Amino acid sequence: MRKAVLVYTRKSLNYIVDELKTLCKAAGINIECTVVIKEPKRLSEEKIKEIKKCIEEKYLDTVVIEPELPPSTILRIEKGTGKEVIDRTHVILMVFEKNAGSAEAKLQIQMARLRHVLPLLRERVNLAKRGEMPGFMAGGLIATEKYYRHAQRMIKSLQKRLTEISNRRALLRNQRKNLNIPVISVVGFANAGKTTFFNTATGLSKETGLVPFTTLNPKAYRVKLGTERELILIDTVGFVFNAPPEIIEAFKSTLEEISDSDGIIMIVDASEQIDYIHLKLKEAEKILNRLNSSHKPTLIFFNKMDLVTNENHLSSLRELCNNKDKFMISISECEFGSAFSIEDVEKALNKIINKLTFPE
Repeated sequence: MRKAVLVYTRKSLNYIVDELKTLCKAAGINIECTVVIKEPKRLSEEKIKEIKKCIEEKYLDTVVIEPELPPSTILRIEKGTGKEVIDRTHVILMVFEKNAGSAEAKLQIQMARLRHVLPLLRERVNLAKRGEMPGFMAGGLIATEKYYRHAQRMIKSLQKRLTEISNRRALLRNQRKNLNIPVISVVGFANAGKTTFFNTATGLSKETGLVPFTTLNPKAYRVKLGTERELILIDTVGFVFNAPPEIIEAFKSTLEEISDSDGIIMIVDASEQIDYIHLKLKEAEKILNRLNSSHKPTLIFFNKMDLVTNENHLSSLRELCNNKDKFMISISECEFGSAFSIEDVEKALNKIINKLTFPE
């Protein structure tokens, strides 16, 4: 288990910091202390000394940074503290790596990691050329440049392999379309209950739990509703706030499952604070827009309603649903219930199918 200091700015939003702490825990990193900085792009030597003091007092081995910092600043922190510096994207990929069960997921993670580290390697090369910093693993300029070129070659090789996987996925999606059966994607943030909903609908036993991102590869399954209706249900990777572009790019073939679906069921943890739910819906709106899917018929399934005991909170949820036109995603319906209840799940599935143009 790693022990780390968490560095974030005064402007960092509480839910972003809380999410990062949760991700760190899932990645096997204990946050032992925090340092708040004013301006991330102009990090003072005094702040670096404060970070180092925290490391020495708590015997820490890692610096976790919340804001996006330029490579030169990251290397200044590394040089000033003598410890590894990892950012939010790195932490997300560590969690992904823990849950990667397929060859495709491992390739996607490797691709995202290399794309993410490339600017840092480039800065290392520049500093090593000027003699301001040792090269890769203290091996000097030649070792640094050699690793940088190796990373570039690996990215090209991985891109080719992921393109082949993407093409195979596209072929499978075309085959599904020929069946003339509606395809519904189950989306939402980590731990909202997506996979539980999927398991209840399909009768499968996909792994669930409190660890974020237990689903990295989409799973498609044919579901029958009664004697006449059926659909294909897809469990997808969990959303994350401010999803880094390198992760979006690396998991493109996975996220295309959402783009090619006919409708969307968005699972929301109804027990969370209403402001947090609103923020998550707004962030989901951005993600779906990036996937050209914000126009698709979408049902919001408010999960974990058994945990909602406050009448004011329940009223706020209903009000949010009644004001769904304020969101840019095409929210057609809302459903309140539990992902463990087959009745609630089937009711939600029937509602979203009713919004599609497929024949019954």
